[in-house]
Amino acid sequence: MRGLDTVLFDWDGTLVHSERVCYEAFSRSMEHFGVPFSEEIYARHFTPDWRRMYRELGLPESRWAEAEELWTRHYGERVPELRAGAENVMRALGERGVLLGVVSSGSRARVKGEIAAHGFSGSFGAVVCGEDVRLPKPHPEGVLRALGQLQKDPRRSCYVGDHPVDMETGRRAGVRVFGIRSGFPAPGLGEAADRLLGSLDELLLFTEN
Repeated sequence: MRGLDTVLFDWDGTLVHSERVCYEAFSRSMEHFGVPFSEEIYARHFTPDWRRMYRELGLPESRWAEAEELWTRHYGERVPELRAGAENVMRALGERGVLLGVVSSGSRARVKGEIAAHGFSGSFGAVVCGEDVRLPKPHPEGVLRALGQLQKDPRRSCYVGDHPVDMETGRRAGVRVFGIRSGFPAPGLGEAADRLLGSLDELLLFTEN
Protein backbone atom coordinates (compact mmCIF):
# COMPACT_ATOMS: atom_id res chain seq x y z
CA MET A 1 0.00 0.00 0.00
CA ARG A 2 3.01 2.30 -0.17
CA GLY A 3 3.18 5.02 -2.78
CA LEU A 4 -0.22 6.60 -2.16
CA ASP A 5 -0.35 10.12 -3.59
CA THR A 6 -3.81 11.22 -2.43
CA VAL A 7 -5.33 11.12 1.05
CA LEU A 8 -9.00 11.91 1.60
CA PHE A 9 -10.28 12.37 5.14
CA ASP A 10 -13.63 12.17 6.80
CA TRP A 11 -13.93 15.25 9.05
CA ASP A 12 -15.86 14.63 12.28
CA GLY A 13 -13.99 12.33 14.65
CA THR A 14 -11.25 11.76 12.07
CA LEU A 15 -9.55 15.17 12.02
CA VAL A 16 -11.50 16.97 14.75
CA HIS A 17 -12.74 15.79 18.14
CA SER A 18 -16.37 16.73 17.58
CA GLU A 19 -17.75 13.70 19.40
CA ARG A 20 -18.96 15.41 22.57
CA VAL A 21 -20.14 18.55 20.79
CA CYS A 22 -22.13 16.38 18.39
CA TYR A 23 -23.71 14.30 21.16
CA GLU A 24 -24.74 17.34 23.18
CA ALA A 25 -26.27 19.00 20.10
CA PHE A 26 -28.32 15.86 19.41
CA SER A 27 -29.35 15.58 23.05
CA ARG A 28 -30.61 19.16 23.25
CA SER A 29 -32.38 18.88 19.91
CA MET A 30 -34.17 15.65 20.82
CA GLU A 31 -35.16 17.11 24.19
CA HIS A 32 -36.93 19.91 22.30
CA PHE A 33 -39.06 17.31 20.48
CA GLY A 34 -39.62 15.12 23.52
CA VAL A 35 -37.74 12.22 21.93
CA PRO A 36 -36.00 9.91 24.45
CA PHE A 37 -32.24 10.26 24.12
CA SER A 38 -29.26 9.05 26.14
CA GLU A 39 -25.69 7.93 25.55
CA GLU A 40 -26.93 4.35 25.30
CA ILE A 41 -29.54 5.29 22.69
CA TYR A 42 -26.95 7.37 20.83
CA ALA A 43 -24.49 4.47 20.75
CA ARG A 44 -27.18 2.15 19.44
CA HIS A 45 -28.41 4.40 16.63
CA PHE A 46 -25.45 6.57 15.64
CA THR A 47 -24.65 6.72 11.94
CA PRO A 48 -23.03 9.42 9.77
CA ASP A 49 -26.33 9.55 7.86
CA TRP A 50 -28.35 11.89 10.11
CA ARG A 51 -31.56 11.18 8.15
CA ARG A 52 -31.35 7.52 9.02
CA MET A 53 -30.56 8.40 12.61
CA TYR A 54 -33.61 10.66 12.96
CA ARG A 55 -35.74 7.90 11.44
CA GLU A 56 -34.43 5.30 13.88
CA LEU A 57 -34.96 7.67 16.81
CA GLY A 58 -38.61 7.93 15.80
CA LEU A 59 -38.58 11.61 14.82
CA PRO A 60 -41.25 12.30 12.15
CA GLU A 61 -39.76 13.27 8.81
CA SER A 62 -41.79 16.47 8.86
CA ARG A 63 -39.61 17.64 11.78
CA TRP A 64 -36.20 16.75 10.33
CA ALA A 65 -35.47 20.19 8.88
CA GLU A 66 -36.31 21.85 12.20
CA ALA A 67 -34.20 19.28 14.06
CA GLU A 68 -31.24 19.91 11.77
CA GLU A 69 -31.57 23.66 12.30
CA LEU A 70 -31.61 23.17 16.08
CA TRP A 71 -28.67 20.76 15.93
CA THR A 72 -26.63 23.21 13.86
CA ARG A 73 -27.39 26.04 16.28
CA HIS A 74 -26.40 24.02 19.35
CA TYR A 75 -23.32 22.53 17.69
CA GLY A 76 -22.16 25.95 16.53
CA GLU A 77 -21.73 27.18 20.09
CA ARG A 78 -18.27 25.56 20.15
CA VAL A 79 -15.50 24.79 17.66
CA PRO A 80 -14.19 21.24 18.19
CA GLU A 81 -10.49 20.71 18.79
CA LEU A 82 -8.18 19.07 16.28
CA ARG A 83 -7.23 15.45 16.77
CA ALA A 84 -3.72 15.10 18.17
CA GLY A 85 -1.10 15.16 15.43
CA ALA A 86 -3.49 16.23 12.66
CA GLU A 87 -1.75 19.51 11.90
CA ASN A 88 1.74 17.96 11.75
CA VAL A 89 0.62 15.04 9.60
CA MET A 90 -1.15 17.25 7.07
CA ARG A 91 1.90 19.49 6.86
CA ALA A 92 4.20 16.49 6.33
CA LEU A 93 1.92 14.99 3.68
CA GLY A 94 1.78 18.32 1.87
CA GLU A 95 5.57 18.59 1.90
CA ARG A 96 5.72 15.20 0.18
CA GLY A 97 3.42 16.43 -2.56
CA VAL A 98 0.49 14.32 -1.41
CA LEU A 99 -2.86 15.86 -2.35
CA LEU A 100 -5.41 16.13 0.45
CA GLY A 101 -9.18 16.31 0.53
CA VAL A 102 -12.15 16.08 2.86
CA VAL A 103 -15.32 14.08 2.22
CA SER A 104 -17.88 14.68 4.96
CA SER A 105 -21.59 14.20 5.56
CA GLY A 106 -21.58 17.51 7.42
CA SER A 107 -22.93 20.76 6.04
CA ARG A 108 -20.69 22.86 3.83
CA ALA A 109 -20.99 25.95 6.04
CA ARG A 110 -20.05 24.06 9.20
CA VAL A 111 -17.22 21.93 7.82
CA LYS A 112 -15.62 24.72 5.79
CA GLY A 113 -16.05 27.06 8.75
CA GLU A 114 -14.16 24.66 11.01
CA ILE A 115 -11.48 24.12 8.37
CA ALA A 116 -10.98 27.89 8.23
CA ALA A 117 -11.04 28.23 12.03
CA HIS A 118 -8.16 25.76 12.27
CA GLY A 119 -6.18 27.51 9.53
CA PHE A 120 -6.50 24.75 6.93
CA SER A 121 -8.30 26.63 4.16
CA GLY A 122 -5.36 26.16 1.79
CA SER A 123 -4.59 22.58 2.79
CA PHE A 124 -7.33 20.70 0.96
CA GLY A 125 -7.61 20.57 -2.81
CA ALA A 126 -11.15 19.21 -2.53
CA VAL A 127 -13.82 19.56 0.15
CA VAL A 128 -17.02 17.61 -0.53
CA CYS A 129 -19.85 18.06 1.98
CA GLY A 130 -23.38 16.82 2.44
CA GLU A 131 -25.01 19.30 0.04
CA ASP A 132 -22.49 18.49 -2.69
CA VAL A 133 -23.77 14.97 -3.34
CA ARG A 134 -27.07 13.51 -4.38
CA LEU A 135 -26.50 10.23 -2.54
CA PRO A 136 -25.02 10.13 1.00
CA LYS A 137 -22.46 7.70 2.38
CA PRO A 138 -21.99 4.78 1.93
CA HIS A 139 -22.61 5.65 -1.71
CA PRO A 140 -19.18 6.49 -3.20
CA GLU A 141 -20.34 9.69 -4.93
CA GLY A 142 -18.55 11.99 -2.46
CA VAL A 143 -15.19 10.22 -2.69
CA LEU A 144 -15.41 9.96 -6.47
CA ARG A 145 -16.31 13.65 -6.72
CA ALA A 146 -13.28 14.60 -4.61
CA LEU A 147 -10.98 12.42 -6.73
CA GLY A 148 -12.42 14.01 -9.86
CA GLN A 149 -11.70 17.50 -8.54
CA LEU A 150 -8.14 16.46 -7.70
CA GLN A 151 -7.79 14.52 -10.98
CA LYS A 152 -6.38 11.53 -9.13
CA ASP A 153 -6.51 7.77 -9.62
CA PRO A 154 -8.44 5.79 -6.97
CA ARG A 155 -5.76 3.10 -7.09
CA ARG A 156 -3.20 5.46 -5.54
CA SER A 157 -5.61 7.06 -3.10
CA CYS A 158 -7.03 6.31 0.33
CA TYR A 159 -9.93 7.41 2.49
CA VAL A 160 -9.45 7.77 6.25
CA GLY A 161 -12.47 7.60 8.53
CA ASP A 162 -13.71 6.61 11.96
CA HIS A 163 -16.83 4.60 11.09
CA PRO A 164 -17.56 1.42 9.08
CA VAL A 165 -19.77 3.51 6.79
CA ASP A 166 -16.65 5.48 5.81
CA MET A 167 -14.86 2.22 5.04
CA GLU A 168 -17.70 1.01 2.83
CA THR A 169 -17.82 4.39 1.09
CA GLY A 170 -14.13 4.31 0.21
CA ARG A 171 -14.13 0.66 -0.77
CA ARG A 172 -17.02 1.22 -3.18
CA ALA A 173 -15.04 4.09 -4.72
CA GLY A 174 -12.05 1.81 -5.30
CA VAL A 175 -9.66 3.45 -2.83
CA ARG A 176 -7.77 2.00 0.13
CA VAL A 177 -9.61 2.48 3.41
CA PHE A 178 -7.91 3.27 6.71
CA GLY A 179 -9.84 3.33 9.95
CA ILE A 180 -8.98 5.37 13.01
CA ARG A 181 -10.92 5.13 16.25
CA SER A 182 -12.66 8.15 17.74
CA GLY A 183 -15.24 8.76 20.43
CA PHE A 184 -18.08 8.12 17.99
CA PRO A 185 -19.73 4.68 18.24
CA ALA A 186 -18.21 2.52 15.50
CA PRO A 187 -18.59 -1.23 16.09
CA GLY A 188 -16.85 -3.30 13.43
CA LEU A 189 -14.45 -0.56 12.31
CA GLY A 190 -11.36 -2.77 12.54
CA GLU A 191 -12.92 -5.51 10.44
CA ALA A 192 -14.15 -3.04 7.81
CA ALA A 193 -10.80 -1.27 7.29
CA ASP A 194 -7.84 -2.33 5.17
CA ARG A 195 -5.79 -1.14 8.12
CA LEU A 196 -6.71 0.28 11.51
CA LEU A 197 -4.41 3.20 12.31
CA GLY A 198 -3.17 3.76 15.83
CA SER A 199 -2.53 7.42 15.00
CA LEU A 200 -2.70 9.70 11.99
CA ASP A 201 1.07 9.82 11.59
CA GLU A 202 1.01 6.19 10.44
CA LEU A 203 -0.26 7.59 7.14
CA LEU A 204 3.30 8.72 6.43
CA LEU A 205 4.30 5.06 6.07
CA PHE A 206 2.03 4.69 3.06
CA THR A 207 2.99 7.83 1.18
CA GLU A 208 6.67 6.97 0.78
CA ASN A 209 7.70 6.46 -2.83
